[in-house]
Amino acid sequence: MSYQQPHGYGPHWQAPGYGQPPHPPPPPPKKTNTRTILAIGCGGFWVLVTLIGVLGKRGADSTSASGTTTVAPSSSATPSTPPRRAAPAPGPSELPWLATVKENCAEYRDAPNDIKRSAIFNAHKSFVRAMKLTDVRGTLTTISTNQGGSDLTLKIEVGDDVEFTTEALFAPVKKGSQVYRAAAEMREGQCVVFSADKLEPSSMMEMSKVCDTEYFANFTSLKPCP
Repeated sequence: MSYQQPHGYGPHWQAPGYGQPPHPPPPPPKKTNTRTILAIGCGGFWVLVTLIGVLGKRGADSTSASGTTTVAPSSSATPSTPPRRAAPAPGPSELPWLATVKENCAEYRDAPNDIKRSAIFNAHKSFVRAMKLTDVRGTLTTISTNQGGSDLTLKIEVGDDVEFTTEALFAPVKKGSQVYRAAAEMREGQCVVFSADKLEPSSMMEMSKVCDTEYFANFTSLKPCP
Protein backbone atom coordinates (compact mmCIF):
# COMPACT_ATOMS: atom_id res chain seq x y z
CA MET A 1 0.00 0.00 0.00
CA SER A 2 1.53 3.26 -1.15
CA TYR A 3 1.15 6.59 0.79
CA GLN A 4 -0.35 9.47 -1.15
CA GLN A 5 0.81 12.95 -0.13
CA PRO A 6 -2.09 15.28 0.26
CA HIS A 7 -2.71 17.66 -2.51
CA GLY A 8 -1.05 21.02 -2.13
CA TYR A 9 1.61 19.89 0.25
CA GLY A 10 5.05 19.75 -1.23
CA PRO A 11 8.08 18.05 0.16
CA HIS A 12 9.00 21.18 2.04
CA TRP A 13 5.64 21.91 3.49
CA GLN A 14 5.65 22.83 7.17
CA ALA A 15 2.83 23.27 9.58
CA PRO A 16 2.03 26.81 10.49
CA GLY A 17 4.32 28.06 13.21
CA TYR A 18 6.79 25.37 12.65
CA GLY A 19 10.40 26.50 13.06
CA GLN A 20 9.44 29.81 14.80
CA PRO A 21 10.45 30.50 18.40
CA PRO A 22 7.72 29.66 20.82
CA HIS A 23 5.72 32.57 22.30
CA PRO A 24 6.40 33.24 26.00
CA PRO A 25 3.55 32.31 28.29
CA PRO A 26 1.31 35.22 29.44
CA PRO A 27 2.37 36.74 32.79
CA PRO A 28 0.37 35.56 35.76
CA PRO A 29 -2.14 38.11 37.18
CA LYS A 30 -0.72 40.40 39.92
CA LYS A 31 -1.75 39.51 43.40
CA THR A 32 -3.06 42.30 45.64
CA ASN A 33 -0.88 42.81 48.74
CA THR A 34 -3.39 42.80 51.60
CA ARG A 35 -0.83 44.02 54.12
CA THR A 36 0.00 47.06 51.97
CA ILE A 37 -3.67 48.04 51.72
CA LEU A 38 -4.13 47.66 55.47
CA ALA A 39 -1.02 49.75 56.16
CA ILE A 40 -2.18 52.53 53.85
CA GLY A 41 -5.66 52.49 55.40
CA CYS A 42 -4.34 52.62 58.98
CA GLY A 43 -1.92 55.41 58.11
CA GLY A 44 -4.68 57.51 56.59
CA PHE A 45 -6.88 56.94 59.64
CA TRP A 46 -4.24 58.17 62.08
CA VAL A 47 -3.50 61.21 59.89
CA LEU A 48 -7.21 62.08 60.02
CA VAL A 49 -7.32 61.60 63.82
CA THR A 50 -4.24 63.80 64.28
CA LEU A 51 -5.71 66.53 62.07
CA ILE A 52 -8.99 66.52 64.03
CA GLY A 53 -7.05 66.74 67.30
CA VAL A 54 -5.00 69.72 66.11
CA LEU A 55 -8.08 71.58 64.89
CA GLY A 56 -9.91 70.83 68.16
CA LYS A 57 -7.00 72.14 70.24
CA ARG A 58 -6.85 75.34 68.20
CA GLY A 59 -10.56 75.85 68.76
CA ALA A 60 -10.17 75.31 72.52
CA ASP A 61 -7.22 77.71 72.70
CA SER A 62 -9.21 80.33 70.81
CA THR A 63 -12.14 79.94 73.21
CA SER A 64 -9.96 80.16 76.31
CA ALA A 65 -8.11 83.20 74.97
CA SER A 66 -11.31 85.12 74.44
CA GLY A 67 -12.49 84.29 77.98
CA THR A 68 -16.19 84.15 77.28
CA THR A 69 -18.42 83.31 74.38
CA THR A 70 -20.38 86.27 73.09
CA VAL A 71 -24.08 85.56 72.74
CA ALA A 72 -26.20 87.92 70.73
CA PRO A 73 -28.98 89.37 72.88
CA SER A 74 -32.44 88.16 72.11
CA SER A 75 -34.85 90.80 70.93
CA SER A 76 -37.57 89.23 73.06
CA ALA A 77 -35.53 89.26 76.30
CA THR A 78 -37.06 91.23 79.16
CA PRO A 79 -34.75 94.06 80.30
CA SER A 80 -33.49 93.59 83.84
CA THR A 81 -34.61 95.96 86.56
CA PRO A 82 -31.84 98.48 87.37
CA PRO A 83 -30.40 98.04 90.87
CA ARG A 84 -31.75 100.31 93.54
CA ARG A 85 -29.37 103.15 94.26
CA ALA A 86 -27.99 103.00 97.77
CA ALA A 87 -28.49 105.98 100.03
CA PRO A 88 -25.46 108.27 100.24
CA ALA A 89 -23.26 107.67 103.24
CA PRO A 90 -24.14 110.00 106.11
CA GLY A 91 -21.64 112.76 106.72
CA PRO A 92 -21.22 116.06 108.57
CA SER A 93 -21.69 118.03 105.34
CA GLU A 94 -25.40 118.08 106.24
CA LEU A 95 -24.50 120.13 109.33
CA PRO A 96 -23.04 123.39 107.98
CA TRP A 97 -23.11 125.00 111.43
CA LEU A 98 -20.18 122.76 112.41
CA ALA A 99 -17.95 125.29 110.66
CA THR A 100 -18.94 127.82 113.34
CA VAL A 101 -18.11 125.22 116.02
CA LYS A 102 -14.57 124.98 114.65
CA GLU A 103 -14.23 128.77 114.66
CA ASN A 104 -15.43 128.99 118.27
CA CYS A 105 -12.97 126.28 119.26
CA ALA A 106 -10.07 128.13 117.62
CA GLU A 107 -11.04 131.38 119.41
CA TYR A 108 -11.31 129.57 122.74
CA ARG A 109 -7.83 128.06 122.35
CA ASP A 110 -6.35 131.46 121.39
CA ALA A 111 -8.08 133.43 124.15
CA PRO A 112 -5.56 135.21 126.42
CA ASN A 113 -7.36 134.47 129.71
CA ASP A 114 -10.28 132.71 131.42
CA ILE A 115 -12.52 135.75 131.17
CA LYS A 116 -12.36 135.62 127.38
CA ARG A 117 -12.66 131.82 127.38
CA SER A 118 -15.75 131.89 129.61
CA ALA A 119 -17.41 134.44 127.34
CA ILE A 120 -16.71 132.26 124.31
CA PHE A 121 -18.05 129.21 126.16
CA ASN A 122 -21.35 130.89 127.06
CA ALA A 123 -21.86 132.21 123.54
CA HIS A 124 -21.09 128.79 122.08
CA LYS A 125 -23.52 127.03 124.40
CA SER A 126 -26.35 129.36 123.36
CA PHE A 127 -25.43 128.94 119.70
CA VAL A 128 -25.57 125.13 119.89
CA ARG A 129 -28.85 125.08 121.80
CA ALA A 130 -30.51 127.21 119.14
CA MET A 131 -29.66 124.69 116.41
CA LYS A 132 -32.47 122.54 115.00
CA LEU A 133 -31.68 119.42 112.99
CA THR A 134 -34.11 118.53 110.20
CA ASP A 135 -33.97 115.28 108.20
CA VAL A 136 -30.31 114.58 108.84
CA ARG A 137 -28.93 111.21 107.76
CA GLY A 138 -26.93 109.20 110.25
CA THR A 139 -26.14 105.72 111.53
CA LEU A 140 -28.17 104.40 114.46
CA THR A 141 -25.54 102.88 116.76
CA THR A 142 -27.42 102.36 120.05
CA ILE A 143 -30.99 101.30 120.92
CA SER A 144 -31.23 100.79 124.67
CA THR A 145 -34.09 100.78 127.18
CA ASN A 146 -34.27 100.77 130.94
CA GLN A 147 -35.71 97.84 132.85
CA GLY A 148 -39.26 97.38 131.65
CA GLY A 149 -38.68 99.44 128.50
CA SER A 150 -40.43 102.63 129.56
CA ASP A 151 -37.43 104.84 128.67
CA LEU A 152 -35.39 104.62 125.48
CA THR A 153 -31.85 105.81 124.83
CA LEU A 154 -30.71 106.38 121.25
CA LYS A 155 -27.31 107.23 119.82
CA ILE A 156 -26.87 108.36 116.23
CA GLU A 157 -23.53 109.07 114.54
CA VAL A 158 -23.10 111.41 111.57
CA GLY A 159 -19.82 110.70 109.84
CA ASP A 160 -16.92 109.68 112.04
CA ASP A 161 -16.76 112.60 114.48
CA VAL A 162 -20.30 113.84 115.18
CA GLU A 163 -22.62 112.12 117.66
CA PHE A 164 -26.11 112.79 118.98
CA THR A 165 -27.50 110.88 121.94
CA THR A 166 -30.48 110.93 124.28
CA GLU A 167 -29.95 112.52 127.68
CA ALA A 168 -31.09 109.36 129.43
CA LEU A 169 -31.39 110.81 132.94
CA PHE A 170 -33.44 113.95 132.26
CA ALA A 171 -34.87 113.58 128.73
CA PRO A 172 -35.24 109.93 127.63
CA VAL A 173 -37.45 108.92 124.72
CA LYS A 174 -40.73 107.83 126.28
CA LYS A 175 -42.59 104.64 125.44
CA GLY A 176 -45.51 105.27 123.07
CA SER A 177 -43.93 108.26 121.31
CA GLN A 178 -43.42 108.36 117.55
CA VAL A 179 -39.65 108.04 117.93
CA TYR A 180 -40.04 105.08 120.31
CA ARG A 181 -42.37 103.25 117.91
CA ALA A 182 -40.08 103.90 114.96
CA ALA A 183 -37.02 102.67 116.86
CA ALA A 184 -38.86 99.45 117.75
CA GLU A 185 -38.75 98.48 114.04
CA MET A 186 -35.07 99.30 113.54
CA ARG A 187 -31.74 97.66 114.23
CA GLU A 188 -28.41 99.02 115.34
CA GLY A 189 -26.10 99.91 112.47
CA GLN A 190 -28.75 100.96 109.96
CA CYS A 191 -29.02 104.29 108.18
CA VAL A 192 -31.70 106.60 109.57
CA VAL A 193 -33.09 110.06 108.94
CA PHE A 194 -33.77 112.05 112.09
CA SER A 195 -34.71 115.47 113.38
CA ALA A 196 -33.78 116.90 116.78
CA ASP A 197 -33.59 120.09 118.82
CA LYS A 198 -32.40 121.31 122.26
CA LEU A 199 -28.79 120.35 121.59
CA GLU A 200 -26.37 120.36 124.51
CA PRO A 201 -22.65 119.50 124.49
CA SER A 202 -22.23 116.18 126.30
CA SER A 203 -18.58 116.62 127.31
CA MET A 204 -17.65 117.39 130.91
CA MET A 205 -14.80 119.90 130.51
CA GLU A 206 -15.39 123.47 129.39
CA MET A 207 -12.99 123.39 126.44
CA SER A 208 -14.41 120.02 125.33
CA LYS A 209 -17.92 121.48 125.40
CA VAL A 210 -16.72 124.10 122.93
CA CYS A 211 -14.50 121.95 120.71
CA ASP A 212 -15.99 118.43 120.77
CA THR A 213 -18.85 117.45 118.48
CA GLU A 214 -20.78 115.14 120.79
CA TYR A 215 -24.20 116.37 121.84
CA PHE A 216 -27.26 115.45 123.84
CA ALA A 217 -30.33 115.86 121.66
CA ASN A 218 -34.10 115.76 121.90
CA PHE A 219 -35.13 113.55 118.97
CA THR A 220 -38.38 114.69 117.39
CA SER A 221 -38.61 112.27 114.43
CA LEU A 222 -36.93 109.08 113.28
CA LYS A 223 -37.31 106.99 110.13
CA PRO A 224 -35.24 104.63 107.96
CA CYS A 225 -33.21 106.03 105.09
CA PRO A 226 -35.10 105.82 101.77
